[in-house]
Amino acid sequence: MNLKNEPKPDGFMTIRDAADRLALNPETLRRWDRKGTITAYRTPGGYRRFLESDIDAIFRKMLEEQ
Repeated sequence: MNLKNEPKPDGFMTIRDAADRLALNPETLRRWDRKGTITAYRTPGGYRRFLESDIDAIFRKMLEEQ
């Protein structure tokens, strides 16, 4: 069983899980992807996936800025 925000075996996170971890709206991550602020990888179905390590790095940076 994979709980919400638990690391995925492949190291990728869905947009919802990434947004929840960062306490952001998923649209913010979509915008960042379009601007090139963060890299989103696409599934064959076209869904965005984010590397968990990238999301963790953003989370740490957000904590430092507080």
